[in-house]
Amino acid sequence: MNSTLLNLHAFISQLTPRTLTLKELQKTDFDKWKSFLEQESGQLKSEMIFNLLGAASLQEKQAWLAALQDQLVLFSNQFNQYLFRDRRKWESHPDSVLIRINYLNSLSCMENLLDFINSEFARYQNSQSRVSDFRLHKVIPELRQQVRELKTDLSVSAVSQTLARMVITGLSNLLKKDLSSYGISYISGFCSQCHKITSMNDDQLCTLMISMDFNQPDFYLAKIEQTDRHLYEINGLHEQVEFILNQKEKLLRKQIISKYRLHPNLPSIWDDLRQYYNEKEQALEAMLALRRAALKDQRSSEESFRVLSLLTVPQLALFFRIQLEKGILIKEHIHDVFNFVAMHFYTEKTLFISSGSLQRKSTDVDFPTALKLWDTLSGMMEWLDEHFSVRNYQRSL
Repeated sequence: MNSTLLNLHAFISQLTPRTLTLKELQKTDFDKWKSFLEQESGQLKSEMIFNLLGAASLQEKQAWLAALQDQLVLFSNQFNQYLFRDRRKWESHPDSVLIRINYLNSLSCMENLLDFINSEFARYQNSQSRVSDFRLHKVIPELRQQVRELKTDLSVSAVSQTLARMVITGLSNLLKKDLSSYGISYISGFCSQCHKITSMNDDQLCTLMISMDFNQPDFYLAKIEQTDRHLYEINGLHEQVEFILNQKEKLLRKQIISKYRLHPNLPSIWDDLRQYYNEKEQALEAMLALRRAALKDQRSSEESFRVLSLLTVPQLALFFRIQLEKGILIKEHIHDVFNFVAMHFYTEKTLFISSGSLQRKSTDVDFPTALKLWDTLSGMMEWLDEHFSVRNYQRSL
């Protein structure tokens, strides 16, 4: 292959517009031009068949073909430049028509070789190899149109603006880089799958993004933040573990339907989420184990220094928040306070309270919770008045 490519390289270097315009060209020169390309093209196809159907390993075949692809793309780009960008250098030549025809035939020859690789040896080709400038000129407008149509569809759907923007930005960024066959296939496949879904919402789009391996880092972070928000809403550690297990089960049911991913050099979003759920489950299980060991789960509440509270977890959280805000407890020790409460209190519905959830619920308070605690505190004041007659006590100035 090296000799064939060297011959092609040497030949192409003699076909620059500057070189041709300094020559008095004959018809035989153009005939030789055409004949040489046909001969070398046929030779390259024979070498491909010989090497790629031979006994070499898969890795060796892929490396060999990747090098050939890159070189053919360079040749194609060179002829594309001669034909279009450098047109002014040769269009005034007496044989400009023949020059144009032969440049076009040469460009077509390189593109045909690339198409031959794609059709006959797709298994070995490098899908991340850069697409030729000639093909980009055609495919970029088509892909941009697909992305624009998807953006329009998402804007009138139930999908949130944040998620829609994430998708459009991720796809658009592929078009700004050196686009590869890989990128073309991913954009087309993603847009095609989106169009199959009617009445798109966030859940459906997230499922598709995972199935299409949309491994954009900000999508991964958004999924983690969403999971953490759900966990903070769950009072008990047992229930938090159950939630994570449910998320893992849902992920396992989401099959990857694309052999491509948005960023081929980054890990799969599916693998990243699975690892996150596994680590979260292990952390929660470890916390439960420590809590059981510290509280001696089999002992009675009194023996293990745990107190049953008839308040709900949100009410208990607000009760201690009031003490912190009014200076009864030291506010700088807020984390220690809620860790202590989670360790030494439990409710009828929550055996092990999550300290993180407890602290969050102390600030995210709904009105029914505040009203119920008001009633409780009012009852406490009534008790004080009943036993110590403090309501009408006149303090001296």
